[in-house]
Amino acid sequence: MSTLLEVERINSYYGDSHILFDISLHVAKNEVVALLGRNGAGKSTTLKTLMGLVRPSSGKIVLAGVPTQSMRPHAIAALGLQLVPEERRIFGSLSVEENICSRGPVGKRTLAAGTDLGDLSPPAREAAQPRHRSFRR
Repeated sequence: MSTLLEVERINSYYGDSHILFDISLHVAKNEVVALLGRNGAGKSTTLKTLMGLVRPSSGKIVLAGVPTQSMRPHAIAALGLQLVPEERRIFGSLSVEENICSRGPVGKRTLAAGTDLGDLSPPAREAAQPRHRSFRR
């Protein structure tokens, strides 16, 4: 299998606090990988670092052959890497796929799933529209 994501010895900090220590992993195309650990172990920081939301101080991140460790988050997302937040900010009337798409698809493919998502379905498009409310004092 070819490698889709290659992470070599990344280190990330929040201020002076060293959070990720030499994290390495390889994910092959069509492979499913789970990141497990106790609270505070660095799972979210690892994902945020892969997405460019946290800059690694050292190490290498390569997605589909493209080094991404110095790229901005929107450019990484355009390559197909998506971060789905763990909070319950979802549209209850939509399917899982529609909820993911409503977050703003930036590419025609998601590399992790390898599924062509195409355009939003009508329910997802409607749910993703901004809601304007007026408030009175």
